[in-house]
Amino acid sequence: MSKRKSTSRGNLRSRSAGLRREFEEKLAALVEIPSVSMDPSCRIDVEKVAQQGCALLRELGAQATCIKTAGLPLVLGRLVQDPKFPTVTIYNHLDVQPADAEEWRSPPFKLVRDGDRWLGRGTTDDKGQPWPRFSGATGFARRRALNFQFLWETEEEMGSPSFEAALRKLAKATSRCAPIP
Repeated sequence: MSKRKSTSRGNLRSRSAGLRREFEEKLAALVEIPSVSMDPSCRIDVEKVAQQGCALLRELGAQATCIKTAGLPLVLGRLVQDPKFPTVTIYNHLDVQPADAEEWRSPPFKLVRDGDRWLGRGTTDDKGQPWPRFSGATGFARRRALNFQFLWETEEEMGSPSFEAALRKLAKATSRCAPIP
């Protein structure tokens, strides 16, 4: 029996090592976009991070789109097993606070690996969260009668000024499991 656990642990370690490389690539793609929502000169980068978020969701098997708002875009992704199932919404944000490079030991908008840690603006708040949350949701969905919706905004770091109105408009335009407009 202990040999079985050892083999199982070995398989888990091997699998997690492969996932780690994939996670780092996906995290780097987000971190290296300076999506500072409160800086008007970064608007193109904020729109770019939303597009990157959509691409990530699609790559992982979800339906996804960027939704225009009065301000900066929202990302909406969906994993629908059956429209009759309840839907769980997972919220995230892809914008970050400004980063003064002189105050950083490494470039703020470059993912740097330091042992078992990743450094870069947004690695934990909040660009490091979408992929693990999505992976957990897909694993959970295989065992439960649930749909998942991913809602990622790009104005959280500036107080979400367009978020409520965008959600109201989105709620009127689509049902929770309908195809994304």
